[in-house]
Amino acid sequence: MVVGVTGNLTPAREPSYSGNDPTVCPSDRDGIRGMNFLRLLPVILSSLVIGAHFMRAGLGPLVALSLLVPFLLLFRERWVARVVQCFLVLAALEWVRTALVLVAERQQSGRPWTRLVVILGFVTAFTAVSPLVFCCRSLATRYGLLGGRDEPEETGDATDGDAPS
Repeated sequence: MVVGVTGNLTPAREPSYSGNDPTVCPSDRDGIRGMNFLRLLPVILSSLVIGAHFMRAGLGPLVALSLLVPFLLLFRERWVARVVQCFLVLAALEWVRTALVLVAERQQSGRPWTRLVVILGFVTAFTAVSPLVFCCRSLATRYGLLGGRDEPEETGDATDGDAPS
């Protein structure tokens, strides 16, 4: 704690981590990795839930794909983030398709369907929002999604910030 001139206690600020700074303590880097894991948790959960859906439908190749997607996140490449985002959008569309099919079946047989819509609506919304985790600055930096628009290039020429990196 730092005591100010007026006697107020204010918490001392922790240093922020900005990339591969060798002066940052390794334990700070581990904390950031842990936070990135928490930020990626919706992506992982969405992949596992859609994988369970495919398993119930007997679609083995799609189950394998759903289980592979979270492991792609180990690679720090821009294409990985884009592939995962596309996968999650397609998964959300699959949840919409599934909800429509199941509601039609239940309506035809005269069974209640409201609870089904609520549950699959939440699953669909969760899956559809999951790709937005890549908008977080730390994940955008990790997967190279900033594209040099927010930071000057390494050459020192800050005037050409819109050029692809």
